Formats: sequence, C-alpha cells, structure tokens
Amino acid sequence: MKDYLILESEAEKDYELIDSGDGMKLERYGQVILSRPDPQAVWPKMMAEGEWKKAAASFGASAGGEKGQWKTYSGIPVSWPIEFGGLSLNIRLS
Repeated sequence: MKDYLILESEAEKDYELIDSGDGMKLERYGQVILSRPDPQAVWPKMMAEGEWKKAAASFGASAGGEKGQWKTYSGIPVSWPIEFGGLSLNIRLS
C-alpha cells in the first residue's frame, strides 16, 4: 500500500475549504463561495449537491473545452477584500 502525504492549512478568517471531490473544490473567500476544478480531488464529494449550488460562481470548461470561464449565479462583486496570511488583498474572478 502506498503512503500519501496529507497537507492541512491553518484556518484563515477569510478562507475556508468547504468541500472537495470529484475533481472540484468548494471554497469561501471572504463572504463569496466559489466552485472550481481541482484535478487532485479524486475522492467523492462529502456534501450534498444543494450545498454546492450555493456557490456564487463556478469555473468550468468552455463549449470548445480549450479554455475555462467563470459562470456567475448571484450578485458577485467585481472585486472584494479579504485577509489571508497576514495580508490584506483585493481579489476578483480571473
């Protein structure tokens, strides 16, 4: 059996990994919840699909599959402030 290294991050005021699995991550940045791909999340999602639908935006492949794009579902600001690792940042979807 292969040993795996599991990395854990310290809790942050404005960041939270809510759930992950099936190649996706559900994360909170400040008050904004986002869903985005993570090819290393090979396990099944733990939370119900209804929780994933609470995301304000999700990132996925475009129709051609070559480039990805954000799809927004609710009023998401163009940018918003967060504190992370002792830094004050303004972040946005890109």
